Amino acid sequence: MDKAQAEKNKLDQVLRSLNEEVVHQDEVLSKLNREKKYIVESSNKSNEELATQQDKFGHLNDVRSKLEKTLDQMDSAVEGEKRIKSGVEKERRRLEGELKMCQVCMRKSSILRLFLLLMFLILLLLLFHFYRYRYNYFGMLFLQLR
Repeated sequence: MDKAQAEKNKLDQVLRSLNEEVVHQDEVLSKLNREKKYIVESSNKSNEELATQQDKFGHLNDVRSKLEKTLDQMDSAVEGEKRIKSGVEKERRRLEGELKMCQVCMRKSSILRLFLLLMFLILLLLLFHFYRYRYNYFGMLFLQLR
């Protein structure tokens, strides 16, 4: 009987120890399940944040590409404006040159007009003297013939 009692005590001890091990394993399993749940929730939250960040990234990429396109258009417009400005400056210099030439021509024309007016006046003066002398000459002849 002692032997059976000792055997029973030994089995009870093994059973208690196995029950304690089961309880301990249940606690570990429970802790691992909580950690797993936390990891899953964290993973889901991270996935949602990742999706949100990917959407933001896509939107920002679209905005960036539109801004780059606008910048290219503005650069092209600036280059066009520079070409136009260069053409306007070239035309302005050409017109200034033509204006100076016209002013020179006008001065020459004014000088020529003055010269022609002077020649006309000299011619009138010569004609006046010629007719005056002729009248005097013919007048003297007329008087002598009488």
